Amino acid sequence: MTAESVPAEGAHPAEAHPEFLDAADIAQLTAHCPELLAAVTALEATAANIQQNAALDSAASIAIGKGLELVRRKLESAAAQSTRLMSEQLEPSHYGVRKLPALLKQKMRITTHEARRRVSMARCLTEKHSTTGQPIPAQLPEVAACLQAGTISVDQAQAIIKQIDALPPRVRAEHEPAVERVLVENAPGLRVEEFRVLGKRILGYLDPDGKLEAEPGHPDDYFVTVNQKANGDWILRGLLDSTTGLTLNALLTNRQQGPADIVDASRTAAEDSHDAPGSPDEGGSTVAGAGHLDAAGSSFGPPALDPFANTWDDAGCRPNASTSDGSPAVAPVFDDRRPDGARRHDRFSVLITRGACEPTGAGSYALVVTATAEQLARGEGEVEAAGGHTRLEDVLQLSPGGKFYYSATGPGTRDVQVRTEGRFATPTQMTLLKARDRGCSFPDCDIPVGWCEAHHMRAHRHGGPTDLSNLTLLCRFHHGWHERHGWRSVLVNGLPAWIPPQTLDRAQRPLFHSRFQAELADPITLFPE
Repeated sequence: MTAESVPAEGAHPAEAHPEFLDAADIAQLTAHCPELLAAVTALEATAANIQQNAALDSAASIAIGKGLELVRRKLESAAAQSTRLMSEQLEPSHYGVRKLPALLKQKMRITTHEARRRVSMARCLTEKHSTTGQPIPAQLPEVAACLQAGTISVDQAQAIIKQIDALPPRVRAEHEPAVERVLVENAPGLRVEEFRVLGKRILGYLDPDGKLEAEPGHPDDYFVTVNQKANGDWILRGLLDSTTGLTLNALLTNRQQGPADIVDASRTAAEDSHDAPGSPDEGGSTVAGAGHLDAAGSSFGPPALDPFANTWDDAGCRPNASTSDGSPAVAPVFDDRRPDGARRHDRFSVLITRGACEPTGAGSYALVVTATAEQLARGEGEVEAAGGHTRLEDVLQLSPGGKFYYSATGPGTRDVQVRTEGRFATPTQMTLLKARDRGCSFPDCDIPVGWCEAHHMRAHRHGGPTDLSNLTLLCRFHHGWHERHGWRSVLVNGLPAWIPPQTLDRAQRPLFHSRFQAELADPITLFPE
């Protein structure tokens, strides 16, 4: 098309969308790419024609769909050239961002994923220029040519790029042009999902022993991303190197030791990782010789209490706790029967909390919380923090390694620190708690001290002090479980006890972990006359 095909000013296609193209954009397009404005007008006319033409038969509908698909393929090729031009001409920092994907997201009003996809397409499918102006061929020239010609779809091009990126470094260095040619030649007859199968067959031919796949990846291939969902939860994705992955896997699956005790062992295991047999568990993690993740304690789950039974002992359940005099008792508790992934999440949460703490007390990270004075006074409510939304009560549960500041939103208020370190047990208190409780204090729980946290028997938000008489060790699971099911903890005879709800024990007798049985027993009863 030529500049003469641009409509008159009163019918300018961009005027219908002033929120995207401004006058400066239109002037630039008119001067440098009038064909693009004409294409916008033609597409608008096409859409109106399709909407108004009810007499189109199935053959015409398919033909129009294929025609628009051809336009999309050629448009994607042109968009890749435009993205390449921006990468060479623009400095993202001049626009207040660090990288090109962020600039595309800002200017084009697209998602981060789409911005990165466009940058990837430009990287693979466009010709570049060196600092001296010499042309550098496209990384995948055959894919670029086919997309520009419209013989392969955008999704097929992305599938080919994905298969080539997945090749081991040595295979890619030696055979990338040949692999690209095979994939392109077979593309017209392949569905998008079939490229993965063909890619595996090609790799099997080039590396029949599978030895090259075991080569370590490039350092730039490893990554970790966290993205927040609408409900405030976060999605964690990433690729870890062998040593980091083995260490994390050992920390998340080992239940017999604390986190600090098994890091050295996992580093040693990293040296033999390729020779150690393993099988994926239900959560997708490969554990070589790791212990079973189910609770190793009682298989007891509280049955319906017989109407003639006054206690759980009368119901015939085996003892799994102790009373205040050291006698065996039955604690009406359930096993932790959650999926393995849920338990790994608890341990990962503990690791993050521990990692956020610094021995110096200076704080390893800072968090600004935007809330109203009323929300802060109540200690609850939806607030903004760290570029995302969360609940204020969740912020108050974060680790003592952070410094949290309240950014006031009401008039006449000032910014203050959300809370002090007094909410958290000191290192000395934690040492004494570990010596006293020796693990999770909830009856029948066998989680060791390394995976436990200090819990306020009387909640801190209700005035409970942070001292040994109001603290006990709890695992992450029971930390949240006991409140939802009506259990509460008290200190009896210097030891933590748990009182079940009346629905489980009409007498609501304090129950202790069975490890305290010897300490609770009266010596006189041990030596009857």
